[in-house]
Amino acid sequence: MNSPDSSTAAHRVFGIEELFELILKHLSIGAILINAQAVSRRWQTSIHGSTFFRKALFPARYVLDDDAADELLYMKRYREGDLCKFGELPLSSLAHHRQDVIKNFHYKFFVYMKFLVIKYKNFERVDKILFENNAGTNDINTIALQLRSSVVHPFVRHCLWAPDGCYWTGYGTEVVLYIHETFQPLDYHFNVISRMIFRIYDVVQNLPTPSWIGSSIASPAFKAVNISLQVPLVMQRSHIKYEITKYRRLGATIKDLLVLIATLTDNVLVEHEPATDSSTCRGLGHGAVDRTDTQAFEQVMSEVRGKAIKLKQQLRHM
Repeated sequence: MNSPDSSTAAHRVFGIEELFELILKHLSIGAILINAQAVSRRWQTSIHGSTFFRKALFPARYVLDDDAADELLYMKRYREGDLCKFGELPLSSLAHHRQDVIKNFHYKFFVYMKFLVIKYKNFERVDKILFENNAGTNDINTIALQLRSSVVHPFVRHCLWAPDGCYWTGYGTEVVLYIHETFQPLDYHFNVISRMIFRIYDVVQNLPTPSWIGSSIASPAFKAVNISLQVPLVMQRSHIKYEITKYRRLGATIKDLLVLIATLTDNVLVEHEPATDSSTCRGLGHGAVDRTDTQAFEQVMSEVRGKAIKLKQQLRHM
């Protein structure tokens, strides 16, 4: 057990702003945003009062033209100017394909991924390391995450990144967030969006500070945010797509992004409210679903949708 003297000494150390900042710099920015501010009101005030943490956690919004923004926001190969050959045909730059995605972001995620994986296999090892480090995972899908981790708000890196089933791409000041849902017919849950909503809801409840909610998603800012949710194998239909878009001339904020996600979740779950009759339930492709399974689905999805609705309401009052 710590002695009163050691406890007093710790309070004295954390009471000195310079030492407090120096100690917290050993944490990730995401941990400071999500965890450190929740320790106490004093910690939250100290973090907000730090010039270093204010710049990292609450970046100001500024907008550039598309070409200048693209240069700063998105990943490039180590030698982007070189031609990368697949057989005898040269492959164009990633920027060229990102422009196509913006024009047709409603395309099915697996089609987009199939093309990128072919391209990724021809990357040099140094390029693969760059993309893997950026995504925080060595999964083959890392190529789909083309937004630089260094330019996005720490909340995005902490809750809406490749390990969370989120893949960002785009061009210039327009970005596309692909949410790759892993709906499983055997458990009838929308796993990715369910985890996402619960996590976002908890963060907003614990850190209802308008300063970070109103921060830019990235620096430089996006003027358009598109979200595409890809849902495989639901009700005898494959790769159902849901899209939602937000335009903001002065730059989209974290609040805009979270409202879009909550609205999309609400829309999806309303459309996929489970039917209780066996003929409809057979459409999942694994035989009839009994009443117990349907009730379990209803309970979980009702809770997720309830959180999404509450999240929208809370965000709109912030």
